[in-house]
Amino acid sequence: MRVAKVLFILVVSFVLNLGGARGASIHWTNVLGGNWSDTFGWSPNQVPGPNDDAFITEAGTYTVSVFFDATAASLVVSAPSGSPLVNVNTGVTLTLSNLTLTGQGLASGVIGCTWIVNGLMTWTGGAAGGGMSGMSGVRGTPFNANGGIAISSSGATMRSTRTLNNAGKTTWTGVTPLIFGGPPGIFQGEFNNLAGAVFEAQNDSSMAGIFNNTGIFRKIGGTNVTSISAAFTNTGTVEVQSGTLTFASPLVQRAGSTLLKGGNITGNLKIGGGLLGGSGSVTGTVSMSGQLSPGLSAGHIEIVGDYIQGIAGAYNVEIGGTIAGTNFDQVSVTGNAKLAAAVNVCSINGFVPAPGDRFEIMKFGSLSGSMVFNGLDIAKGIRLEPIITSTNIVLVATNAPTNAYPALHLVHNGDAMWLFWPAGYGGFRLQSNTNLNFTNAWSDVSLTESNRSIFTPTLPTTFFRMISP
Repeated sequence: MRVAKVLFILVVSFVLNLGGARGASIHWTNVLGGNWSDTFGWSPNQVPGPNDDAFITEAGTYTVSVFFDATAASLVVSAPSGSPLVNVNTGVTLTLSNLTLTGQGLASGVIGCTWIVNGLMTWTGGAAGGGMSGMSGVRGTPFNANGGIAISSSGATMRSTRTLNNAGKTTWTGVTPLIFGGPPGIFQGEFNNLAGAVFEAQNDSSMAGIFNNTGIFRKIGGTNVTSISAAFTNTGTVEVQSGTLTFASPLVQRAGSTLLKGGNITGNLKIGGGLLGGSGSVTGTVSMSGQLSPGLSAGHIEIVGDYIQGIAGAYNVEIGGTIAGTNFDQVSVTGNAKLAAAVNVCSINGFVPAPGDRFEIMKFGSLSGSMVFNGLDIAKGIRLEPIITSTNIVLVATNAPTNAYPALHLVHNGDAMWLFWPAGYGGFRLQSNTNLNFTNAWSDVSLTESNRSIFTPTLPTTFFRMISP
């Protein structure tokens, strides 16, 4: 019995090790094209399986058609000349661990097909002076890059006419223009940067087509211009960390944030929701129905053009000292500032202005419209008085009667909320409750700083109160 047990353990271990083994390298050799599932097109004569590496790299223009669901560990589509094409048919899914498109290689599909790449997809264009590497098909036919994409080329234009869904990290390097969509009258593609995904433009190049961002789009490399002529829609985060991000068509933001974090933007912005923040410049017209919130704390935004604040918009001002753009927020508008909504003022870092302190929170070429100020009772015994001229808005600190209890202010700041009150009320506790019928259900709220809590709402209704020392 003891010997039998040992043999059983050895056999199981051997089987498990075989299951994790890497498969064969299988090359397509039929330059007339054919069916992926036909063994005679491959060398050796076997159809690639889940552990096999498939190579379609013979020179020539031919099509390898996938008529049935197929899986491979990796696929390389490339050729020194011609245009080898892998075409996935209706109702069929091709699943890969990794995919490499290079040289003249093409990946394609018809209505109802799906490509799934669970690992890294490497997409590079042809050599200098020739070729195009790309993906063709019908917009709406998904190409799911679950492990991200490495896009890099110094050659000809790279084009995708498919719906390309990025769920990982995509890096775009090199100088080759990138197009999501076909020529006029041809199938239009789009790039969907999904929630949780990252698209990094590490270059100075250009992009056209349709780009929908619900993850993070970041210009992180290049000191010059990355040009976006794509129809760009944002509900995630757009970060400009270097150089200039240029939009030929307006950037349309329905939610999320656009942040200037060391770089600048050229082009019109339509902020229908979320916020515009950070420090830097926007050259173009900014239409604001979200929140204008300079800095990642206090900061300065310059708008070289007009600023149009809709009734649903707001300008959120943080004041933590007396130096504009460093200790308190400032916005400079070279054109007309049209204000039609709230200016929300909040003290940060426990700062209490001294009577006579002045804060120029906005400068402009001209002013139209009107505004409502919230949070002017900035500190215990201190109130800010707005002075509005034809060229600027200045808040001046003055003495004010001291209230026994601070006033609470609640405002949106992008996807988050600010709940704040005047500085100088030490010892007060902020509490919340979701049901006023239960008076013993109040609980303390953690504070971001001494007079403010920044939080993201998760419940439809929450009540807040201040408890005196």
